[in-house]
Amino acid sequence: MKKKKIMKLVSGIILMFVGLHFHNVQVDAKTIMDTTKDKTYQIDLDQDGKKEKVKLKQCSIDDLDYNYYGIIYVDGKKAYTTPKDIYAYDINMKIITSGDQVFINVSQSSDNGNLEFNKLLSFNGTTLDEVIDFKKVEPGLRSCEITSATKDKIVVSCESMPCQLASIKWKSTYLVNGNAVKIKSHVHKVKSGIEGRSISTLETNRTVTFTSEIGSKKVAFKLGAGKKVKLLSITTKKDKIYGCFQYGKKKGYVRVDPYHETAYFKNIYKYLAG
Repeated sequence: MKKKKIMKLVSGIILMFVGLHFHNVQVDAKTIMDTTKDKTYQIDLDQDGKKEKVKLKQCSIDDLDYNYYGIIYVDGKKAYTTPKDIYAYDINMKIITSGDQVFINVSQSSDNGNLEFNKLLSFNGTTLDEVIDFKKVEPGLRSCEITSATKDKIVVSCESMPCQLASIKWKSTYLVNGNAVKIKSHVHKVKSGIEGRSISTLETNRTVTFTSEIGSKKVAFKLGAGKKVKLLSITTKKDKIYGCFQYGKKKGYVRVDPYHETAYFKNIYKYLAG
């Protein structure tokens, strides 16, 4: 009898933990809600206790096949129109909940998934205002997507393709305070966006000068061809990306971004196709 009671107790505890696990997954999933075009969603955008009806309509740009702009309606009225001078494919809309704040996330990409815009909007009672433009905050983004949201934080998974490194990926953390959103840091650890490839160690293919500070002309060290350096991090600053590299005990910076085509390292070119 004791054995049966113990087994029942153990089973009950297991079921309780399983229930809690699935409950948490369900709650987490609600913080990021994918939507379907032309479908109406009811959600309290301004947290006033009354749910608004939200719908995204995708519209064709005249005489341009497969190029669109979008109109977001709130309670049947136009609340936001995406740019009509950006020629790209399907528009995506997500509803993001961060604590008590609800945002609309709208994005659009063109050929090869190249990001055209990715913005966060908030409802002011009449229209949707732009809170942040992720593409403007960090330069050279080839793609980015909100992957998690908590009470005071939003995490965005990013990818860029500097000509000096090829595809790199990182996660940017944004701090949320009411309807104000700002990036926590412009310094990021990165990994290769190409499966099975490591970018932690790179070999120079020419003489490369590394500076002591970002954007500085002060030389930290200079290396000839055939030297191996370790990539520590990147810094996204204004319209540029800089890599922080280590050689022995020395650390230095060099500009690495999609708009700066000078090659620094061996065998990068074969990863740049497309």
